[in-house]
Formats: sequence, C-alpha cells, structure tokens
Amino acid sequence: MSGEFGGATGVYAEDVDGDGDMDLLGAAYNSDEITWWEQPGSPPVQFTVTPFNTVVGADGGNITYSVSIINNTGNLFRGFTYWTTAILPSGNPFGPMISQQFDLQPFQEIDVPLVSQNVPAFAPSGQYSHISNIGVYPVTALVDHFTFTKLGVSSSLARSESDWSVSGFDLPAVSQIALTEDQPLPTEFSVGEAFPNPFNASTKFSISLPVAADLSVVVYNITGQQIMTLADGRYTEGAHQFSFEATGIASGLYFISVTSPDNLDHVQKVMLVR
Repeated sequence: MSGEFGGATGVYAEDVDGDGDMDLLGAAYNSDEITWWEQPGSPPVQFTVTPFNTVVGADGGNITYSVSIINNTGNLFRGFTYWTTAILPSGNPFGPMISQQFDLQPFQEIDVPLVSQNVPAFAPSGQYSHISNIGVYPVTALVDHFTFTKLGVSSSLARSESDWSVSGFDLPAVSQIALTEDQPLPTEFSVGEAFPNPFNASTKFSISLPVAADLSVVVYNITGQQIMTLADGRYTEGAHQFSFEATGIASGLYFISVTSPDNLDHVQKVMLVR
C-alpha cells in the first residue's frame, strides 16, 4: 500500500471483506467517513484451505481439508505458527485444536493434501466454523475458514484424548528443505510487501537492486517522527532482506520509507499490534 493516510490517528486492522488479507481502517478526512485500505496485487504469502468432507453424523466422525501455503517473496519467515480453532453452533470459540510452528523458506510452496479433524460424538449439533490461522501466535497474519455441520448428538460414547484429534498435518522441518537453485539477479528496482502485516514483534521485506546503489530505509510513526533506520549506505546488486524489529515500540501504524536516488521512492504502511 502506498500514498497518504489522511492523518488518521485511530487505525485498525481487520479482514473486513473476508478475502484472507488484512485491511486497514481509519478515520477519513470528512466526518462520518471511513478510510479503507486493501493490499493490491498478489499477497506476499498465499494461504488457502480447501474443505472436502464437511458433514458429520450424530456418532461423530472426521472433517477433511487440504492446506496450501505459498511464499511469493525472497524472504525467510522464521517462527510462524499454524493453528486452528472453531466457532461452535452456540457462537462460542473453541481451541486451538492444532498448533505447529514452522519456518517458511524463500519462494517455498507447502502443500498438505489431506488433514483429518475428528469431531466427537458429544459435540453439539449444528453449523460450525473451522478457522485456520498463520502468524506469530496468538496474532493472526493470514486466515482462512470454512463451515461444517454435525447432524446430531450421541451421549453413548465416552470422552477420550482423541475427541478433537488431528491427523495428516505435518509441515516440513527447515532441515528437510534445500534450495538447490540460485536465484537470478533482479531486473528492476523494487520493494516487496512487508510480511506479516499486521505484525506483533517483527515484520520482514525485501528490496531488489539490479545494480549496486545507495539505499536508505527509515521507519516513521504516524506523526512523522523518525523511529528507526534500517539501512543507510551502498548496497550491492541482488535481493536484500530487512527486518523491522518493534520490541519496545508502541502499537500503531508505521511507515517504512525506501529511497535510492533516481531509482526508488517507496513508502509502505505496516500495523504493529500487541
């Protein structure tokens, strides 16, 4: 996202339109109006959950789905967590039912073809929402969901440790991933979208330089105060990764300014949430 935000001081992050990307909402210049910012183009990380079996009988059973995670950037994202929760027919949240940490390698594609989630016999009948999250737990960066239905309730089966068990979900460990191909040099000056965004403790982005160039990367708060300098000097050609570490910094909207004389003049917004 680029451009001015109209001087808004109250800014919120939420997936308002349900497309899996976080939107930014803030006060507009005119009264009784809202400024709504969406992320253009392909997101830095694509996250898709596809349901298969979504109906469970009174005696319980399994819902099934697949998970796809695609990193469209040259950034390495460490310390991500995948976790799932459910919204019960009563409207109350439940979970997490599964929680697994993983690292997402540059340009990596993860495909988990079949995940099976047990739904116990004593679970209430009705419609549920199954919610999959990626982020730095408990802060969600990406989310996808689907609904499933339980047709009745049976009290004849005793509760057990496998009541809400999950099978088939196993993200690859970092040691199992090898990047065998060298990445080609960039053909143009560009700045990758920061991810995760919103973020909790840190967010990362890449800057591509087709030739060596002077580079300045500065972080400002919403009042225009300079908060941090991430780069100030001469950089070689290639893709360079940067991290905005926000430890000890207040929640809110921040601006990452990237400039390279005659090459780059780019500003993107990131939302820090606690």
